[in-house]
This record gives sequence, C-alpha cells and structure tokens, in this order.
Amino acid sequence: MNLLSCARDHKAAQIGRLRSTSQSWKRFTCGRFSVSGLRVMGLAMGLISAGHAVGAAAGAFLGGYLFDISLRYDWVWTSSVVLSGLAGFIVSLLGVRRAPLPAAA
Repeated sequence: MNLLSCARDHKAAQIGRLRSTSQSWKRFTCGRFSVSGLRVMGLAMGLISAGHAVGAAAGAFLGGYLFDISLRYDWVWTSSVVLSGLAGFIVSLLGVRRAPLPAAA
C-alpha cells in the first residue's frame, strides 16, 4: 500500500463508501506512513518535493562549479558522498511518533 492509495482510500472512507471496519483499518495502516497524520500529508509532501528540487538544482550547480575549478570529478564525488552521509545522519536523529493503536472493541 502506498501513500497515494492511502489518501484515496481515506477520502473514500470520509465519503462513506467503505465500511466502518475498513475505515479503522485504513486509519491504522495509513497513519504508519505519515509522522504527522493524514491532515497535513499534502503540505509535507509539497515541502519534501520543493526541498528536493532546490537540492537538486544546487547540487548540479555546485558540482559544475567544483568541476570548473579543479577540472576533475574527485571533489564532486567526495562532496556528494559526504553530504549524503550527513543527510543520512540527520534523518537518523529524527524521532518517529507512532499513531496510537485503535481501541479493541
């Protein structure tokens, strides 16, 4: 199950096309994909997409600049590996908040 099907199924559940047991299951499983829930998923995905676009543009520009300075790709590869390791470290510091489990009936 991916995020798009989660959002679509959640919207269908709000409209009333799914049974109540299916609604609670979707809320439980979809809540695991998003740290802040389905309410702000669109904003979160938009910010992630915008950040990725800015990073991709900056990476291409700075990679070309480093190549123009040194006429070698060594610094480009080294800086990309270091920045990727730094990004992975920052992500590992993020805490994951789990959605509370639905109460047993």
